[in-house]
Amino acid sequence: MTTPQARLQSVERAFSKLRELLADDEGDHDDLSDSFIKLMKRVCDVVRDAGADNADILQRAEGLLNIMIDFAYGDSELFDFMPSFAHDNERGAPLVKDLQGEGGFPAMGPLLKMLLGGRPMPESAKALLTQPEKWNASTHIPNKFSTPCSRFRVGDGSPTFIPTDSNTLATNIFQARCEVTADHILNPINLLISPGSEFMVNSPPNRTMDIPLADIAYGVGIDQERKLVFIGRPDRLKSYYWGMKTSRTASDSYFCTTRFAGPITILPGGRLIRAGRGSAGVWNLDSQPTHGPEGTDIIGEQMDPEYLDTWRDEDADIELSEGSNPDTIIAFEDSKFKPSLWHTHPDPSKPAVMLAATDADGMGEATYYCRTLDLENGGRVITRYLGNGGTVQAFSTSAGHPNVFLTTASHGLARLYDVRIPLPVLTLDAGDASQSCPDGILIHPDGHPFAFTGSERSEQIKLWDLRARGCVYELSTGNNTVVAMAWDSDTIALYAAKNCTYVDRLGYHHDYRRAKIPRGLRGDYGGEGEGDEDEETEENEDDNDWDDDTCWPKSAHHHEDYFGYNFDAGEHRLYTKIVSSYGDATMKVSSYW
Repeated sequence: MTTPQARLQSVERAFSKLRELLADDEGDHDDLSDSFIKLMKRVCDVVRDAGADNADILQRAEGLLNIMIDFAYGDSELFDFMPSFAHDNERGAPLVKDLQGEGGFPAMGPLLKMLLGGRPMPESAKALLTQPEKWNASTHIPNKFSTPCSRFRVGDGSPTFIPTDSNTLATNIFQARCEVTADHILNPINLLISPGSEFMVNSPPNRTMDIPLADIAYGVGIDQERKLVFIGRPDRLKSYYWGMKTSRTASDSYFCTTRFAGPITILPGGRLIRAGRGSAGVWNLDSQPTHGPEGTDIIGEQMDPEYLDTWRDEDADIELSEGSNPDTIIAFEDSKFKPSLWHTHPDPSKPAVMLAATDADGMGEATYYCRTLDLENGGRVITRYLGNGGTVQAFSTSAGHPNVFLTTASHGLARLYDVRIPLPVLTLDAGDASQSCPDGILIHPDGHPFAFTGSERSEQIKLWDLRARGCVYELSTGNNTVVAMAWDSDTIALYAAKNCTYVDRLGYHHDYRRAKIPRGLRGDYGGEGEGDEDEETEENEDDNDWDDDTCWPKSAHHHEDYFGYNFDAGEHRLYTKIVSSYGDATMKVSSYW
């Protein structure tokens, strides 16, 4: 019987030959791409057969897959979005696709037909550009309270759900019985909600604050117990207090993180942790120096303003405190491991165990690692998780299940993992092999497993029934791309920060056309409005009668008639509860600043 080591060696030899063929520009590119994915599947088969306890094989397979992924995105240009290779339909770890929905960009259909010049359209193109029926009176809506900003999947393979007295919450989510609001925000970077759902970090334009750092602050963390928010750039963190003022101003601490520019977390006992390469800094929050009673004391060393590397204006208020150094340092088992993202383990009994991932250049080279680290035991690697063919962009866990977590990745796939198994137990093709999946949310209302996934180019949020293994519906984003999402289990609210790609940094809209809103969708959903105007008037209306104040992005993924409520955001939005009748975009050139 062939050993796991020999099987991996066989893959390595085959991979070496494939690299030679690509280097010599021999063979069909598509055939070589298929052969490449088959090799990656063979690596996953070895891991499945060897079992989760075979640490040596798992480590070797992780390294081999990392080299292969780096090669595929490098000079070989095999893929822009790597297909799934870690699923196994026959062994209970399937790949789930959304077989319905509005495929591709609506504007591409007529263009492709024109380019074909009357020739038959390829079957692959037909599948990509298949258009669903327009929204009409017979469009499936499971409940009168289902939001018209949803579009449900119907027919063969679509999930079904039987409402009972014991699953009312799950029923409401399955049937999209919700209201939606959309609040204007600045161009979002991330979205973070505290563990107890008491506080959320985002940037409303009318409630901004001037963070006294020398550059844009990307790092963020929350300590719910002490009501602290940590915001920072690679070399420094600053804490802010969101509660009532106390005798000790808890919002005036700075932390020097020069060696620790990675993600942030809070461990029990008030320990602030920030990751770096091969180690993490630890600060004891209850003993940190502050600016003192007058608010003028320097924390740590004082920086020379002449040597600040900053893009900010000369009169910007930049704090010169370098910040306090870490009280202790945790050295990782892998001295090269540099987390770009981490998340607390789903098991509440393991608060110091982190799900950690690296990005494409996180360790000085392209790395696509996903591991669990035990911060209480020297940063020991507990498990290595394989299967992500791109950078992990988000983790999600649910209080409803202590042994599973969800990842979303840059190549458009979301994966459900059992923490005890190194390969995914379920893979969701959230990006249709053509776009990134920036975030996902795992929830278990009434014990039923669901996942929300966000998308970029397709401008939507999808709900997946993980038990039925299918897409339930998609939610409109008002033609915005999803940046980040958060779930509040106390209020049963999904928050989504979205970016409008049709408005520039100065607030000017571009690439819009006059909207062609169907008659039945012009008024409020389910009520009387413009949609109930006289039919004869509608028939006599021509293209010149459209209002220039109502428009639609030229390259929007969805047509105006796809959802039951016609809505274009026209700005960056945070979606929370009733959609306004129209966004801010018009055909007239103007800025909303």
